[in-house]
Amino acid sequence: MPQAWLSSSPNSERDSSLQMRAQMREASGGDGKVFSRGTMPPMRGSKRQPSRPGRPSCLADEASDLTRRAMRFLDASPDPFHACANVRTKLLECGYVELDEAAVWSGKLQNGGKYFFTRNRSCIVAFAVGDKFEPGEGGFKVIGAHTDSPNLKVKPRSKLKDAAGCTRLDIECYGGGLWHTWFDRDLSVSGRVVVREGDRLTQKLVKVDTPLLRVPTLCIHLQTAQEREAFAVNKEDHLQPILANAAVEALSGEGDAEGESAKSKVAEGEAAAEEGARVADGDWSKAQEPMLMGVLAEAL
Repeated sequence: MPQAWLSSSPNSERDSSLQMRAQMREASGGDGKVFSRGTMPPMRGSKRQPSRPGRPSCLADEASDLTRRAMRFLDASPDPFHACANVRTKLLECGYVELDEAAVWSGKLQNGGKYFFTRNRSCIVAFAVGDKFEPGEGGFKVIGAHTDSPNLKVKPRSKLKDAAGCTRLDIECYGGGLWHTWFDRDLSVSGRVVVREGDRLTQKLVKVDTPLLRVPTLCIHLQTAQEREAFAVNKEDHLQPILANAAVEALSGEGDAEGESAKSKVAEGEAAAEEGARVADGDWSKAQEPMLMGVLAEAL
């Protein structure tokens, strides 16, 4: 059973940034000189603030490096499961010891030690014991953060009836998001899946960077100004993403590489769904979109 989140494709954001830079260079005459926030001339009547004497330039470099590392972490952590896995890897690199939450910790915790445990692979708790800590005395500090965020979550029964020849996925809104920002963006899928390996079930993480889905809106010339201003998001009807038409159209290809590849993905998805139906109660295969299952299988 997949637990999947839709997320923006990092490639599309990067392409938009590169396109914007190219347009700025073209507007500057092609000499590569583009005004940025740091080089923009001051507005008339404004006073330029003098630089602080003696301020080390390494502070700016350190801030930039921290920003880049934070962005890399966010790109690699589109859902709680990937976020916990990445934090776990970092904690192990920093010398933290992993504990079993259900086990007895007596005799395992030492002064000066660093430990952590996970729950459901979507929650992680890390703590450090002070060198002079005495049980029953003193106190502790707690810092909390979210591993999740508002998102479009693929429902366990993800298969919807096609509409106007488009393959759709059934989703639910997770959290209180700014849902109008999800329209007309390249979206992909990530999360946790449970697969059968031999005679046992195994949890695996999956993250597809290729844009697969889109929540479309009407073109501007098909709406009046009044309709655009009055538009309100209906979470049940408006946010159902459409699977990439290119993948659907490739199914009708005769003998071409793309068509054969797409057919193979769907065949894999149907086989996985049928296998799940044999070992589960109910007709599970009718609840899953075979093309999505094929894409997830290829990404594992």
